[in-house]
Amino acid sequence: MLSQLLLGLSTFITGIVLVAIGTDFGRIINVTVGVIAGSVFILLGMARLKYVWVNWRHRER
Repeated sequence: MLSQLLLGLSTFITGIVLVAIGTDFGRIINVTVGVIAGSVFILLGMARLKYVWVNWRHRER
């Protein structure tokens, strides 16, 4: 379970970094491969974190 949490957090943070670098930290709003990949990484990280949260809550019951 802890490995899933770490994987989700690292994927989510990687996505945020890719979007931040791809948009030049918010100064240039542009659609590049880095921004698209970052968005996909953010979605995958959020899905992984939701999976961990749901399973964690299910195990507590």
